[in-house]
Amino acid sequence: MIGVLTVSIAAAVLIIHVPKAAYDKRILTEQQSIAAYENVLHSFSTPGSDVRYPDHYAGAYIDTSGKLVILIAPSGYSGFGEASSAFREFAGAENTKVVLFREVLHSYSVLLALMEQFNDAFLSNLSNPDSIWSHVTGFALHEDLNCISVEILDIDDSKIERFKAEASASAAVEFKNSRRSSVAESLHPGMMANTGSIGFRARMGEFYGFVTAGHNTSTDSSVYRRERIGTCVTAIVDSTLDGAFVRTDEWIGEIENTTHMGRLLSGINTNPIQGATVFKEGRATGLTIGNIISTNATHQYRLYNGAVTITRTNILVADYRSAANDSGGVVYDANNLVLGIHLAGPPRGLPGERLVEKVCTLQNVLGVTFY
Repeated sequence: MIGVLTVSIAAAVLIIHVPKAAYDKRILTEQQSIAAYENVLHSFSTPGSDVRYPDHYAGAYIDTSGKLVILIAPSGYSGFGEASSAFREFAGAENTKVVLFREVLHSYSVLLALMEQFNDAFLSNLSNPDSIWSHVTGFALHEDLNCISVEILDIDDSKIERFKAEASASAAVEFKNSRRSSVAESLHPGMMANTGSIGFRARMGEFYGFVTAGHNTSTDSSVYRRERIGTCVTAIVDSTLDGAFVRTDEWIGEIENTTHMGRLLSGINTNPIQGATVFKEGRATGLTIGNIISTNATHQYRLYNGAVTITRTNILVADYRSAANDSGGVVYDANNLVLGIHLAGPPRGLPGERLVEKVCTLQNVLGVTFY
């Protein structure tokens, strides 16, 4: 009877029709290959337990038959035969039948150095939307292909040329289109942003984006929804303001003035009146409704698990419902005019007073404009 190998992947079950004898043979070959690979790596070890790859070593991988393929670069040895003989000896005589050799262009040391260079540049430019790295969504070292593949969002010749000019023109780099879609979900006031919510659409000089609570982000940091959506240009959390402006990434496009629940925000209200109905939209509790309790209040509230106490003056107080993570969410009136953004409320969503940073204060202190 021929056995059938069954492999479970997540909730699905994948049936691979592979004769058990053939499968067992491949596993035995792979086990030998792994032993040979470990022997070769051991030959690179230095007395200090560091690994020092010779110039002619270009990496290794296990092929579809389970055999070990060792790659050899054309440098640091007198010939391909000499290098393969040396590696065969390192692998061990008992593993000779499972070791193959290929000659390639780039040494493993070169590939590792490129990966280190790319990691440093990528991580240091996470908050720089003007860098070529803002178009890069990932890169990986492929030993079987003897290259590093770089994924670029909506790849074209101009972005490839920019990468070569600004990052690396190494022949060891290959480019491909990013697996991530460049079609972004439309952004609306009240949606999630970081651990808080999007406030209202605004611009700061030539920058376009949105306002949120200052304690929801920090200056020069990346802001995320499911993926990165922008960079915080400035965040203020002190006695003058709890607010921030986020410049959205170029690929995000324009933010809508229609809220998450479908209300079209048509302007701002700088003259709120006590008793008026207010609407709040945030990621935690969605759309909730209340009334203005005070148009000019001074209050203290705690942030960062109680580590910081903030005192704010000239804020709105209302009694709509909210919970943690609603911070920064838009607050507007019955005429769909923005009043401000949600700051804080009682813990665990309990009834009580909610604090609102006024839209006029946000615009004046941040230097932004609703549009």
